[in-house]
Amino acid sequence: MYMLNLEACIQAIPSPVVVTKTNGEILFYNQLFMDLIPESAGNIQEKKIHESVFSIDHEIDLSDLFGTITDEVREIVLIDHHKNPQRKMMFKVKLASDSNFDDLLAVWQLEQCSNIPESTKGRGVFNNIDQPLLILSQKFTILEINNACSVMLGYKNSELAGKGIGTILIDEAGQFLSEIDFGSHEKSFQLTVKRSDGVELLVRLNINFGKYFGQPAWVVSLKDTKEELKLQEELLKEKQYFEYLLESIPFGTVVLNEDDVILDCNHAFCSMFGYEKQQLSGQPVNDMIVPKTMKDQGLDLTKAVSQGDDIYKETKRMRSDGSLIDVAITGRPIVLPDGKFRVFGIYQDITERLLLRQSLVDEKAYFESLYENVPFAIILLDNHEKIVDCNSIFVQMFGYSKEELLEFEKIDLIFPENLIQEGSALRACVLSGENVYKETIRKRKDGSLLHVAITAKPVKKQNGEVLIFGIYQDITSKKEAETNLMERERELSAIVEYLPGMVYRCLDDKDYTMLFVSGGSLQVTGYDPRVFLSNAIKFNDIIFDEYQEYLWDKWQKVIKDGTVFNAEYRIIAADGSEKWVWERGRAVSDNQGKLLFLEGYIEDVTDRKLMQDALRNERDLLQALMDNIPDTIYFKDKQSRFIRINKAQSKVLGVENAKDVVGKSDYDFFDEAHANIAYDDEQRLMATGIPVINKEEHILTANGWKWFTASKVPLYDENGNVYGLVGASRDITEFKKLEQLLRQSENDLQKINAEKDKLFSVIAHDLRSPFNSFLLLTEMLADEYMDFTEEEMTKLVKSMYKTAVSVSDLLENLLEWSKIQRGLASFQPVNLKLSDIIQKNLDYFHTHLVNKEIDLELRMDENMMVYADPSMVSSVLRNLVSNAIKFTRHQGSITIDVSKPSVDMVLIRITDTGVGMSESMISKLFSVETKGRKGTDDEPSSGLGLILVKEFVQKMNGKVHLESKQDEGTSFFVELPSAKL
Repeated sequence: MYMLNLEACIQAIPSPVVVTKTNGEILFYNQLFMDLIPESAGNIQEKKIHESVFSIDHEIDLSDLFGTITDEVREIVLIDHHKNPQRKMMFKVKLASDSNFDDLLAVWQLEQCSNIPESTKGRGVFNNIDQPLLILSQKFTILEINNACSVMLGYKNSELAGKGIGTILIDEAGQFLSEIDFGSHEKSFQLTVKRSDGVELLVRLNINFGKYFGQPAWVVSLKDTKEELKLQEELLKEKQYFEYLLESIPFGTVVLNEDDVILDCNHAFCSMFGYEKQQLSGQPVNDMIVPKTMKDQGLDLTKAVSQGDDIYKETKRMRSDGSLIDVAITGRPIVLPDGKFRVFGIYQDITERLLLRQSLVDEKAYFESLYENVPFAIILLDNHEKIVDCNSIFVQMFGYSKEELLEFEKIDLIFPENLIQEGSALRACVLSGENVYKETIRKRKDGSLLHVAITAKPVKKQNGEVLIFGIYQDITSKKEAETNLMERERELSAIVEYLPGMVYRCLDDKDYTMLFVSGGSLQVTGYDPRVFLSNAIKFNDIIFDEYQEYLWDKWQKVIKDGTVFNAEYRIIAADGSEKWVWERGRAVSDNQGKLLFLEGYIEDVTDRKLMQDALRNERDLLQALMDNIPDTIYFKDKQSRFIRINKAQSKVLGVENAKDVVGKSDYDFFDEAHANIAYDDEQRLMATGIPVINKEEHILTANGWKWFTASKVPLYDENGNVYGLVGASRDITEFKKLEQLLRQSENDLQKINAEKDKLFSVIAHDLRSPFNSFLLLTEMLADEYMDFTEEEMTKLVKSMYKTAVSVSDLLENLLEWSKIQRGLASFQPVNLKLSDIIQKNLDYFHTHLVNKEIDLELRMDENMMVYADPSMVSSVLRNLVSNAIKFTRHQGSITIDVSKPSVDMVLIRITDTGVGMSESMISKLFSVETKGRKGTDDEPSSGLGLILVKEFVQKMNGKVHLESKQDEGTSFFVELPSAKL
């Protein structure tokens, strides 16, 4: 094959190659050829190949020989007289022209060689890699190293090939080998290696599992982490050194006497053949490891060494389990000072080596295809900027044929005219010894332009000539993506600035130190973004104190869980006004999971918040009014089906849950006659718009026959269309009974009239407020601006029901609290059995516990006694248990634990697994500043109950305190005096 006139290309050929003049004078050669040359040959450049290194097998006149070569390849056999034994090597020789020489050049490429060392392998491209690399077999035998590794360690490839990795490691070899498994993923170790000159280097070994000529292998890269290591503090003693050396040799070593008996061996030898050392010592080596059919061969080898010969033999030996292993045996004679004879043998497992030999056929194709198969365009220029070679990717990238590229005198054909000077400057930098990386533009044959990333480095030949090795990568799509990204960033920047809120990016610290703030900051906070970016004002400083810890804790939880941050809180704007803001954000981390910053969006929601609060208050008030009106109230759709009812109507219909009547009609609860009359009245009302006022009805209800006065009015939507009705019925049964009694007895007329007047007076007084509330309710529902969906009506009734329960509890607490404030509460302590009063109060809450599926456990001594007022103790227990139920989620638990920590006091501990409280809430809990909050099912709470608890406990000479943690639950501790003896 014709060879390029480039030393780098010669280095890449996967077999020994040397280039000479036609008179045999050596010009340059690759590393593989150097492996064939004895060290004593020294510098062979400008020497003649057949005079200083080898001899020609038969006398041939080289001038005549080369004069007869045309396009045919000639075969020449050279004999190496420097090696033992002598080797014959057949070279294929072909002539090639080169512009740097006046005459032809002879390219000698080794085709066959007898007894060629195993270490001679094709390493052309492998040798030119800058990173120190070595390849290990599965058993950690060094298969080969590249030139960079050779420079680092000071060893030639031939000195390390075939040896174990322990050859270059210090004390960590055992640990290193034990921590990796063949076939595992990349691992990295920091180990100490030893150069050939004894200098220790601290290196980082990165180990990858891969293939080497089709066989499994480790690919190891070395990186020097320390320029020099300290020299060894002292030399090992001679005997210790020998023993250490014997065990450190990565090959099996054995010492025999003249009778072939094993005197000593190392661990590698024992491991190789599967014996313990004591099993081998004193045994004939032939009996232990030589197959029966090869006994004579084994004796002959020992005999040859005993006669003073060094032997090398590749053969088979047998392990303890009978299996055979391929080994290379090196035997040397040793004569002791006392004249005794010993045989020193080295056994190498060459199983991998034999497999590699089988792979040598693939080696040449592998390295030749590497140049063509790399996924980048590659080009080689001489120092005159002429294209010497390129791969197929380069041809495809620029659209020229390879022949066209090689014909041009310079590479300028791929340059746009305005970049020719740039190209010359880049090549000048490379030729001066620099490595260059440049992203630029080049031109295809069709004139189209493409963006490329060029990596170029100098390659120096043996003769000192510098070549340019260049890699081209098409980055057109990358540049387009960068352009699109920049445009997208400009668009996003414009969008961010037009948002009504504030976009930010900040650090994860309690000040929320800002890295970016959009112009929306001025609208939300009143501050210019530069105020926050300069840290003149920290964002945390404008957040209300009561929210600061809450927001910080919530951010930390969001960061930990990887969720999205959402929160509403209050801030103080630049003009001193208070604002509600809504914030949504997230934590941003890198690929390794390290938190980089927080980012998000903050919007002013003050107006919306005020509207929501107003609407919520109105709905809560409406619900409370409905459930506290003794008259029945109900809403129906156009088909006369119930939409919503109040508590009084639930009792009339005989249902516990108002939701159970939604979608049903009077036919489901009353007799057909009454249902027909009611249906006709309601359909006529909705058709004509004429209301029904105070119609008397005698109805069979769930509680028996009752008299009612019914009033019904239509409901209108915003367009004036009727979509249903609202009705109210008043129970006048008692009034009807009074009328009957008046007719029955004239004698009682005066008394009945007086009682009636009194009753009317009471009714007028008691109903004025509820009826006014009802009128307000109907007015709101009839208002064309009020548009309630069926779901909203259901929620309204539910809210009114819960409000009624809350108002009832509130009235009871207000009554008792007012007595305390006026000094009217009587305190009558007695010795009280605590279990009875606790159980009595727990029975009151049975339904609440069942509805929320809360597990309540009572732990106490049934005979525990306290000295306290029974009614006050009941009030304390009722309020605390009620609060625990309100703020415990479904399927939670409550524990009441009664103990006696001292002789004088009894401790009642009520613990729940509910929502808990923050520190700021706890600090205000027992004061009039307490604001009630809703329970887990939206149960209302005034906060007055806990004030009552504190007042009663203190009046009974006791103490009360609590422990609580947000989202984890609350424990109330009540201490009361023990019973008096």
